[in-house]
Amino acid sequence: MILRWNSRIVVLSILLSCLFWKGCDGSDVETPPIPVKPEAPEIVLENTITTDALFDHVQTFEDISLSHDLSRNSVSPGYARSMNYIEDVLADSGLLISEQEFEYRVFMETETATLEMMSPKHETFGRGKDFYTMTYSGIGRASGEIAFVKPMFPPGDEPDTSSDGCESADFDHVDLTGKIAVIQRGTCEFIIKAYNAELRGAVAVLIFNEGQEDRTGPIVGTLGEHFKMDIPVLGISYAFGEELYDLAASGERPSLEVSVKGINTTAQACNLFAETPYGNEKQVVMMGAHLDSVIQGPGINDNASGAAAILEIAYQTGIRPYIPENKIRFAWWAAEEEGCIGSYHYLDAIEPGDMRNIALYLNFDSIASHNFVRGVEDGDLSNTLMDPRNVYLETPDGCGAVEQVFLEYFASKRLPVKPTPLTGFTDYQPFAEYGIPFGGLFTGLGGVKTEEEAARFGGVAGRPYDSCYHTPCDTVINLNFDIFLQNAKAAAHAMQTFADRKVTGIFESSGKPRTSFHQPGKTVQPLREQYHDQYHKDRRRRPVR
Repeated sequence: MILRWNSRIVVLSILLSCLFWKGCDGSDVETPPIPVKPEAPEIVLENTITTDALFDHVQTFEDISLSHDLSRNSVSPGYARSMNYIEDVLADSGLLISEQEFEYRVFMETETATLEMMSPKHETFGRGKDFYTMTYSGIGRASGEIAFVKPMFPPGDEPDTSSDGCESADFDHVDLTGKIAVIQRGTCEFIIKAYNAELRGAVAVLIFNEGQEDRTGPIVGTLGEHFKMDIPVLGISYAFGEELYDLAASGERPSLEVSVKGINTTAQACNLFAETPYGNEKQVVMMGAHLDSVIQGPGINDNASGAAAILEIAYQTGIRPYIPENKIRFAWWAAEEEGCIGSYHYLDAIEPGDMRNIALYLNFDSIASHNFVRGVEDGDLSNTLMDPRNVYLETPDGCGAVEQVFLEYFASKRLPVKPTPLTGFTDYQPFAEYGIPFGGLFTGLGGVKTEEEAARFGGVAGRPYDSCYHTPCDTVINLNFDIFLQNAKAAAHAMQTFADRKVTGIFESSGKPRTSFHQPGKTVQPLREQYHDQYHKDRRRRPVR
């Protein structure tokens, strides 16, 4: 009986509900909203970068280097294993992995070159002070009397006045057989002078600077990768050349001994890429770092630091629920230490349409120096145009906007920065030549920290930013992990800023066609050639005068 009344109460309640709600069939009743799955939280990639992850990557690169003669140079097993490590880390990230093989001529000195005077007195000359080995010099030891060809003392008022050694006829009056030719810079490319001398029987060639302002120091240059010399070729200072000339003119008949030890051969190398499978393919945001080291050391600051930062950013980009507006392409370059050859090859080989789709390039080379400055590359030249280390007079439109993103980021963290001069000879150089906006970070290498920099950034004034630059001690211990983490986070922030930007051409002001500065044999509007050795020395890729 109680159950029967309970049932009647339930029915009555339903009828009353229908009366007040006007429509039990639901026609006059608003359907409760279907719960919407919440959107994924906003991904801030810089927050995913940790010191532990960066440490794991650089330690692995060091372990690889130590197991392969301290090196990850581009043609070594250590470089191949480093590529494999990156591919393994990114295997399940969802990024698209690709490789790009290319052939190039390898030139690497395995020992420091030597230059000695054997008579009329014995004297040893210093690399960097008196001479540099020309990139793609022949390998070997040579000795003999010196012989001048057609020098100009005093030099002409303008550069490229001397035509010394540029024509075969210049050698008609001199016997170079078994001798060391001493030839003045000017007019024609170094390779022409050296090759002409070799054809006439010279056993080595010294090319001395021409002597005008900014052409006095020992020459840092290349003979070019497309022709193989069989005899040693060094670039020496104007003063050294003048000293030898005075000795020869006095009848002393000076003789020298030259020794260059290394590798000069053709080999295969490989660039590595990873990119998002989504994002606007017409607006590709690229970021890159060179993966190779010099043969003399493991290269953990230069440049496992940049390679590791990009690896971790790429990994976090791939595994997170992050969909950028624009496609992101990560690059690890080969053969940067031989003259940015990997990045040059990439741009030289790319289709014109794909070239136009590259919106900008971010470069990260040596970003963890122990005695660091917090450097942002001065893309618009507003702070460093007249700095003697700056080799650019003009840069592509958009470089200033890239620089500003870095400056604003560090300002938001209340971290002081220093705009650094564009010294070239790292992988932003080919992008600059092709008119692609670029930017990057740099903490200093072989230069010396000033008092003002020590006051702003800490560290020790009067000491190199990286005292282990291009030496065996460039290991994990050589890194400053505070600046390493800060720069890696800044790199992630800059990449994401441009990857998420929804404006035409990335840069709202880019309404005019992109200007390419690319000319074989030239950098972008070079300013002062004598300072090209200030950052990543001996890297001029193509022949110069």
